[in-house]
Amino acid sequence: MRIKGLKPLPAPGAEPFRVAKKPFRVAKESLLVAEKSLRVAKKSLRVAKKSLLVAKESFRVAKKSLPVAKESWLVAKKSFRVAGERSAVAGQPSAGGRRMKLFSGRNPRYGDGMKRLILLALLGLGGVVHGQTNTAVIPVPKLENDSYDWAARHADVLRIQQWLDPEIVLIGDSITHFWGGEPKANHVNGAPAWQSVFGKYRTLNLGFGWDRTQNVLWRLDHGEFDGLHPRVVIVHIGTNNTSETAHARQNTPDEIAAGVAAICERIRRKAPGAKIVLMNIFPREQSPEHPRRKLITETNLRLAQIPGVTHLDIGAKLLQPDGTIARDVMGDFCHPTNKGYQIWADALAPVIAAAMQK
Repeated sequence: MRIKGLKPLPAPGAEPFRVAKKPFRVAKESLLVAEKSLRVAKKSLRVAKKSLLVAKESFRVAKKSLPVAKESWLVAKKSFRVAGERSAVAGQPSAGGRRMKLFSGRNPRYGDGMKRLILLALLGLGGVVHGQTNTAVIPVPKLENDSYDWAARHADVLRIQQWLDPEIVLIGDSITHFWGGEPKANHVNGAPAWQSVFGKYRTLNLGFGWDRTQNVLWRLDHGEFDGLHPRVVIVHIGTNNTSETAHARQNTPDEIAAGVAAICERIRRKAPGAKIVLMNIFPREQSPEHPRRKLITETNLRLAQIPGVTHLDIGAKLLQPDGTIARDVMGDFCHPTNKGYQIWADALAPVIAAAMQK
């Protein structure tokens, strides 16, 4: 019997079910919010990790660039001093009739030689000149493939350098590499000439085929010269910087000179008592009209301005009277034969003998 005006009774358990259903919806919504928050958190974590990697890389690059900047600043200071001394000797007047004094005013006036030295210093900082980074001063390991194992030769140097305790160290590219000495090369072109000048001395050959200035800088930064106290260091490097390849561009004369200056500065810092003999870059290509010849000539003019080293130029002795290169001196118009190496040895002999007597 149904009483009029009364609502029917709910089915058993229906009300508690409705009460329980609401918290369930709230819990489900909370779960969705939590999942969304988790996704946002994961994305933020990925961004943070990426930012950390970028920060670490930026720090590594900055740390690596600092020594180059410091060394280049030292080169610049020396260059300013030497140029000032030369100007004083020459009596070069300033616009006001006085002898040039470095840093004597807010706007010092410099001669053409000083301008080139300033440019060398700026390039040595690894900066950008005319929108182009100077790759010749940025240390890098092997760039090109050659007839030997670059990494294995580097390891050989690290293995024998302290044992050999060299009196003489040669630093360079394949022209130095394939002359002779330790570590052993897979072939040599000038063993008799090597023996004639280095035979009675402990000599370390840090010549690496296809190396550019930037490769030498990397090797000097990675232990090849550490702990050594040679009497003489002979540097001949830069010819490969005149080449354009898929792995490295051709450098300008100013860039190459800045790279060589950075090498000399590293040597001076690591072995302050050594006599540094800086060779002019040897002539290449058979014809004197070849563009590379002109690039090398311009580079050698810049090398002559690097202070604190003994400059040695044998270029004319490697050439015929008409300026060409003979095959019996350089078989491929780049790498010396034993006859070519003997010309180099004869030029080095008195310089080495004088240094050893001190």
